[in-house]
Amino acid sequence: EQIILANKSEDPELQKFYTDGHSDMHSFIASKIYPELSDLSLEEIKKNHKDKRQIAKAAGFAINYGGTGYTIAKNLGISEKEGDAVYDAYFLAFPNLKKYFDRVQRISLNQGYILIDPITRRKNWFRKPENNRERAAIERNALNYPIQGEAGGITKLAPIYYRKWIMDNNLEEHILITNLVHDEINIEAKEAYAELAATNLEKCMQKAADVWCKTIKLSADAAIVDYWSH
Repeated sequence: EQIILANKSEDPELQKFYTDGHSDMHSFIASKIYPELSDLSLEEIKKNHKDKRQIAKAAGFAINYGGTGYTIAKNLGISEKEGDAVYDAYFLAFPNLKKYFDRVQRISLNQGYILIDPITRRKNWFRKPENNRERAAIERNALNYPIQGEAGGITKLAPIYYRKWIMDNNLEEHILITNLVHDEINIEAKEAYAELAATNLEKCMQKAADVWCKTIKLSADAAIVDYWSH
């Protein structure tokens, strides 16, 4: 979902994180929020500044889905003043993210629906808010639904591609799609077909992701085990 957000917001700092090959998003956010960490490696931050990394982690999850400084403070058990400071620093570090959030909320309120997915054109309609509480709920959903919705779209399209590959190669007796859980697809295959099944599952998941993630690519990793390694 963070990669989906990086594509949708077009924030250069978020995109640079992925193009530079980094993997620890929480340490990266901490380096942007806290000036004293800006010259440290992500490995150093993770090892020696776990408290600030945890705050950055909580801030990222909260803000990306419509949370505020109050949300951060409540989640972490810190003062509202400190929560607001983290909130402000986060958007100072990622200015295009703030612009994206403001734009999505404004457009949704003006048009009377949240565009969940611009490719499938799925929408969530809502009545005109009658008070600040209803308006705030719509604004949160306007940030949450498109990210969760596109992630769901990818997970739904991938097994369609995979099922077609199974049928095109007459593998119905050897490879079976058994379960979809969040962003994971569970496959059962005869041992002789395990590598083939895993390789092509990765390809189909990445093919589905490419429909939505045009700039920062979303990859998939398959694990071959004799039990459900969830």
